[in-house]
Amino acid sequence: MHIHIPTEELRSVLEIVSRVSIKHPTLPILQCVYLHASAEGVITYRATNLEIGVEGTVKGRIEHEGSIAVPAHVLLQTISLITHPEVTLFAEGDTLTITTKTSKTSIATQNASDFPSLPVIEGDAYNVSGKNFAYGIKTVAFAASQNSIKPELGCVYIYQKKENTLTFVATDSFRLAEKTIPMANVVLTGHILIPAKNALELAKIAESNKDDPKLTIAENQCVLSWGHIQITSRSVAGNFPDYNQIMPKEFSTHATILVQDVVNALRRTNVFLNKFSQLTLTLTNGTLNLSSKGDTGMTEENITIAQEGSDISISVNQKYLQDILNYITDDSLTVHFTGIGRPMVIEGVYDKSLRYLVMPMNR
Repeated sequence: MHIHIPTEELRSVLEIVSRVSIKHPTLPILQCVYLHASAEGVITYRATNLEIGVEGTVKGRIEHEGSIAVPAHVLLQTISLITHPEVTLFAEGDTLTITTKTSKTSIATQNASDFPSLPVIEGDAYNVSGKNFAYGIKTVAFAASQNSIKPELGCVYIYQKKENTLTFVATDSFRLAEKTIPMANVVLTGHILIPAKNALELAKIAESNKDDPKLTIAENQCVLSWGHIQITSRSVAGNFPDYNQIMPKEFSTHATILVQDVVNALRRTNVFLNKFSQLTLTLTNGTLNLSSKGDTGMTEENITIAQEGSDISISVNQKYLQDILNYITDDSLTVHFTGIGRPMVIEGVYDKSLRYLVMPMNR
């Protein structure tokens, strides 16, 4: 293989594929990016970790066709340090040589025929807003379970709750995040369960593209595709919990609080958390008391709030409370309490597209 590629084009490609390429103890080929120069004048690249795959084309001039598999991170580090506008890639035997007008680098390659192919996906396709799709994933993915015992809980669940929207949900059974995003002209007949790690990679790539992608859904797979690149992810077969059954319908207490007041208070209570990250919230006569107690001491913070309903005290995991604050776009949030020992729901004062349920901790 002998090709010439604009340096910036190749660097942009490698930044994407290097997030997918991984070191694998039994399949070292997975740390590589596959490059193929065809007789038709097309340069194709591919990377996969068997969970998520990237495939696309890149501009360049082809002198001789051929294929190589070269470690993606090594190639990215090399290309990132080149200042010339164009690089030449020449593969012979098990070596790739990269040359510019002033430099020459050789990298050991692996057998390109060992590189796995990506599945050809055929199924229902939808034109989606890439930015909105990415935003929906990023807003809820943090709440997905890190435990693999129940695969569906380690996923971002995507379905159509209302017309011209998509709803994104994730839960680890201790907390649940739900975000509804505008998505015009999409009629999703089923649902998708995408492993949270894969979903975040889809979101990063969707954000980096100025054009909107097409979402294709097939059995156990889904694809985001643009004209020059497609991202394939494994999806999980199964049923997500019917979370609407556990969402409280009635509340005993409502507290409206400035988001920045909560952020400031949590910074201080964080110093004295115990090993369970236990934080106690006590509402009394328009004041929210946040208290934490650890091995080295304790602290209390009082915040003035707008309170409706009865006084209440409840303990929660501080991390769970902290995680949602970055995704509330209003200056104030409302916490809805259902009673002692029962879950609470957090949402913005005006923006109701995000709901966040947190289960209490046992004292």
